[in-house]
Amino acid sequence: MREIDTAVIRLPGASHDMSRRPSQLMAKIANIVAWFDKYRTTPRAS
Repeated sequence: MREIDTAVIRLPGASHDMSRRPSQLMAKIANIVAWFDKYRTTPRAS
């Protein structure tokens, strides 16, 4: 295997469809961006 870290994010009251509540969708996107920021191998463009 490639040994890439994963994460499970639980949002209270959320089902598999997190697009019903904007706050849940924003939390999902924030967590995805944070994961990529943590494992970025090239500097972020300014």
